[in-house]
Amino acid sequence: RRPSDSQSSATTAAQSLPGENPAYLSTFQDLGLDVYDVDSHNGLYYVSERRRHSVIVLNERFEIQREMGGIGSAPGRLFRPGAIDVSEDGIIYIQDGGNQRIQSFSIDGTLLAAFPTEQFMGFAAGTAGEIYLGQPEKGTLISVYSREGKLIRSIGKLKLYSDLHGD
Repeated sequence: RRPSDSQSSATTAAQSLPGENPAYLSTFQDLGLDVYDVDSHNGLYYVSERRRHSVIVLNERFEIQREMGGIGSAPGRLFRPGAIDVSEDGIIYIQDGGNQRIQSFSIDGTLLAAFPTEQFMGFAAGTAGEIYLGQPEKGTLISVYSREGKLIRSIGKLKLYSDLHGD
């Protein structure tokens, strides 16, 4: 279902989070896409597509412009892509769930880097190639990595029950 003329497609997609609003997903499902997550950058939508194991790039009219990835474990290939984030500087970061890594691509689809990941809860892309992973099991709230997977710094400290209330 496409938004009405009085409502822009960018507004419709921006108002919902993946999986929370059937209208949000139906926009992409009507195109035959099995969407996990969507981000936008410079008028384009970047969709992690589970059935094709790809990132699909769509314009503002929801026309497919190109596809990145495809099923596999080789660099640049994807298996069960999940969360996606496009940084302000135009780098596409994708959680390659089935391969347990995060891969980054230039805006034209060229693979820039990939690194294996340990368990994490959510991620976001910053500028200058920084990736923020929620990793409370490591004793930190957020771990900041380079695009190549080098730990740069940690933010916040997970507090244990005993830290607050004693033994």
